[in-house]
Amino acid sequence: MIRITLSFLSYFTCSCAAMAEEKQRIIINDIYKYALTDIERTKQLIHELKKEKKTPLYEINLIEGDVHFNRSYYYMALNFYKRALYDERIRDSIDWQKNLIVRVIPCYYNINDISSMKFFCQELLQLATQTNDVENTAMAIFNLGIATHQQGHTTKGYRLMKKGIDILQKNKTANREQRLFEYQMTIIEFLQDDEKNEEQQEALAQLKTFLKTTTDKQLLTDQRLKDIYAHETVLAHRMGKEEEAKMLYEKFKNTGNAYQYNYKCIEPYLKATARYDDIINFSQQRIDYLYRLGVTGSVQTTFIYRLLADGFMGKGNFQKAAESYEKLSAIKREIIHEGEKGSIEELTSVYELKDIELELKYQIATERLIFFIAITLIVVSSLIILYYRALKYNRKMKRKNKKMAALLDESLQKKKERRTEEGIATANTDEPDADRELFDNVWNELIEHKLYLDPNLNRETLLQKFRIPKNRFSPLFTKYAGMSYSQSINTLRLEHAIELLQEYPNYTIEWIAEQCGMTTATLYRLFSQRYGMTPAEYREAKKPEETGINKHQER
Repeated sequence: MIRITLSFLSYFTCSCAAMAEEKQRIIINDIYKYALTDIERTKQLIHELKKEKKTPLYEINLIEGDVHFNRSYYYMALNFYKRALYDERIRDSIDWQKNLIVRVIPCYYNINDISSMKFFCQELLQLATQTNDVENTAMAIFNLGIATHQQGHTTKGYRLMKKGIDILQKNKTANREQRLFEYQMTIIEFLQDDEKNEEQQEALAQLKTFLKTTTDKQLLTDQRLKDIYAHETVLAHRMGKEEEAKMLYEKFKNTGNAYQYNYKCIEPYLKATARYDDIINFSQQRIDYLYRLGVTGSVQTTFIYRLLADGFMGKGNFQKAAESYEKLSAIKREIIHEGEKGSIEELTSVYELKDIELELKYQIATERLIFFIAITLIVVSSLIILYYRALKYNRKMKRKNKKMAALLDESLQKKKERRTEEGIATANTDEPDADRELFDNVWNELIEHKLYLDPNLNRETLLQKFRIPKNRFSPLFTKYAGMSYSQSINTLRLEHAIELLQEYPNYTIEWIAEQCGMTTATLYRLFSQRYGMTPAEYREAKKPEETGINKHQER
């Protein structure tokens, strides 16, 4: 009888444990299920998961990080991923470390922190090599290529990205075909941004060959096919095949749905062909969709509001364009604030994890309890400081633009002096003298005659004037100016815009843009990307420093 009773108790205990484990699994599945459609429901499920205390905290942090990442809140996702990464309980688990670093890398890419991205790529490469993990080795090398490309080393970046693809092609892994498709599409996007038409055409052909031979029939979704049509449309237009571009664009519009696409890849074609109605229509559908999901302050929304503003600007609806630019600025400020908040939370995350570990191990011991209280006070103090900083945030932002404007002026002044005394810095001093002399001739022609202010300036004019082969033109600027030809021209135009903003404080931004050889929308976009503020914000930041009566009347 006793044996029967013990057997029953053992069976009952095992059954309860199995039921608890199944319940946790269902909760986690529901968290991912509702993450994009019902954020309040998702928060309730995460709270329930924590309340059950059956799932390790580092795993809950990973799940919360995934929720924020999928909603494009990359700073918040980083905060949770790093909390899990710093957890003492997974210090010796290489698999968990790789699992988290794989998530951290795209976060840093999306917030444009390339140095941190490169650091974690190297960490992942070391761990993957140590464990003979082919898939993560390929991922680390491919992402190192992305980081290298973003740092201006284009050729080396493409070489590393292709090396990552080669590693996957030669080895069979669980997610091989999915990764290969994603990596090839990424290279195509970079080739389009770099306007390498022939290389992009070859890459698209390779992708189509891969899709014909793949065994994963679910790989090519409507949205991915829409992406391919977008690249083909832009490429056909740039190669002068207008009828083919129109046909491909119709396929693009009729594939998938409008509201789930981000329009980055098709943007060059929309603007080049002045399809401003389509830009406005696509952007508004996308914004409505993101707002229904509750995604209102992410990197995705900054891009789509900028695209919407450009559409209104192209239509001549300056009031709507201004409203969109203002909304864009507000979202950017929110993202910057979230980044500052995330940095503070990251600094305190190690202490919080220590608190939890001590609480679990030494709940009864009085001396440990005192230590726990002390650490808790540190965390509470940090949160109080954070709250205080939030109250001061509005005043801080007003001062920030003023300081940024002063730093910008100082930086540009030093840059002018350096150009006068030393010339343009070169990335490789071992290049032949003939190349340097050729570049100096082109550069002096641009500067002395202010050719960069001509809105119709194109590289063909310079190629013919100086008899430069096409394949040598871009490398000259990359090596001796430290940036591409188009980036160099835009930099000169922006510096001229700053001079005009200082000299003519009452003239309109539209007039300033016209004098610099740009449209108003282009000036706003490039100025904001380069200096972190709009031309109007820069001018406003300069006002308190001005004295006397302006000599120039409003144009």
